[in-house]
Amino acid sequence: MKVPQQDLPKWINEQFFVKVIRSCVSDKDVKILSFSINSASKSNDPFASPIFRATVTVWSKQTPQTNFSFILKVPSAARPVKEDISFENEISVYSSTLDEMHRLLNRAGENTQLGPRVIYYTAESNAVIVLEDLDEKMYLVPETTLNLDKTLATIFKLARWHATSFFMAKEHQSVSSFASGIFNKKYSENLTFMYESYRYFVNEIKTWEGYDDYAERLSKLESSFFAKGKDIFTAKTNGFNVLNHGDLNYKNILTKGDNEKNDILFVDYQYCVWATPAIDIFSVLYLVASAEIRQRFRNELITYYYNEFVKTLMSIGNLSKPPSMLDLQIELQQSGFLEVVIAVCHLPFLLVNEDVINDKTATAKLREVAYSNPEFKSIIKSQLPYFLTKGFLN
Repeated sequence: MKVPQQDLPKWINEQFFVKVIRSCVSDKDVKILSFSINSASKSNDPFASPIFRATVTVWSKQTPQTNFSFILKVPSAARPVKEDISFENEISVYSSTLDEMHRLLNRAGENTQLGPRVIYYTAESNAVIVLEDLDEKMYLVPETTLNLDKTLATIFKLARWHATSFFMAKEHQSVSSFASGIFNKKYSENLTFMYESYRYFVNEIKTWEGYDDYAERLSKLESSFFAKGKDIFTAKTNGFNVLNHGDLNYKNILTKGDNEKNDILFVDYQYCVWATPAIDIFSVLYLVASAEIRQRFRNELITYYYNEFVKTLMSIGNLSKPPSMLDLQIELQQSGFLEVVIAVCHLPFLLVNEDVINDKTATAKLREVAYSNPEFKSIIKSQLPYFLTKGFLN
């Protein structure tokens, strides 16, 4: 859908695209013949910033006419970049962190790409990130949660992302400075939405016959909701910490290939946080993998993650003793409250049929639709006994 000119920042113009093109071609005499800009996301996609797709027709000495396609990200108008460093953090990931991760993996003989390649960026007043358009390489945003093969492909990449960040921190690189997780952001409108959704669910479950004990336990956790969440999203000294993507769900990945050969790339890095790997692992289990895959293969997926994590550490030259499987299991157990939060506050909205909502749907109506969804009710009823026996509702 073409974006009306009045909806675009005024500085996205011909002069801007000259800068972009000059950053990726050697000819400094390039001229912009034309450009068009379309929305690169649906109105109800949960991206942290507006995303556009720009098609630019260029003249240069080498070629009389060439078309370039880019993805543009700009800060949300509701969260100015000077007051919210999450966009600057995303710039840092694209411009520095990903490059170092790719360098480490390539040096080890692994031709692994974790995210899109950055073309141009600036953190000045007209902050922007310009990325390669992976639509041209047949990468697509999935329509729904993933099957086993694509879930394994996601965990394969996640283990490499976590392992390289773990190694980089040991080498005193700055990955441990990221602290834009949902529970420790200064501007936390999303956190407020989560908390209100949690309270809505507590009131909803009180009406379910036979669930009085669960309702009482969940209600008692309301007072410690923020404190428990912040503790999980705060790195522990000498603990098992990695750089988490922080907002993993099937809409924040790009997939390519059929069931026999899959590839996955991560996008949208504004919630990156240095903390326990449980944050991303729980997100993959609930918001990337389908419910059937999580229920049937949960332990196998965690084991696969751990084995790939250790394998990657060894391949990139880590000489210290890696975290053990017991260390990982302790992280998952101690972060169990987050598993409850993801299941209660994130999952129901991811399951909502997009045909019945749009960007104008009132919050109250959205919650009503999400929490009355039979698919969600079936999933959460099967998970509550698990949460209880694991001690996550204490």
